[in-house]
Amino acid sequence: MQDDNSRGLESPDRSDASLEYDHHLSVAIRTTWTDLTAIQRDCLEIVFRRENGGQPCDERQILRALERRSLIADRTRLYADLMVLVGRGLLSRRVRPAERTTEYRLADEGRALLLQRAERLAEICGIRTVETETATETAAREKRKKE
Repeated sequence: MQDDNSRGLESPDRSDASLEYDHHLSVAIRTTWTDLTAIQRDCLEIVFRRENGGQPCDERQILRALERRSLIADRTRLYADLMVLVGRGLLSRRVRPAERTTEYRLADEGRALLLQRAERLAEICGIRTVETETATETAAREKRKKE
């Protein structure tokens, strides 16, 4: 009788191909607002607000902003949520060893997601917006600002 307990055992080349497929699949799937947890959504908003105010944004500042909103925030959990947002391409991350901090910035994909959400809420509430930009136009404008 053969032992059929080979679940999860693949040849190395098959395993690598599977990982590559998963990576391409995750890149192809766009993140929607409902894919995120409430804390992740709040983190996007906090980073956006701080950037618009010309303020840098690191984990400490995000944690303080969450605490001001009366949300129970744990630094370890926050780090995990921020890594999810970075992994989904919604935030970018830059380690600053000299200051022992990690700075987070809104990526174009994150900005587009927030803009899409704002437009949806405006539509639901019957609020007319001044000519709405597309996410691509917004990303291009932000890129020009940085240059």
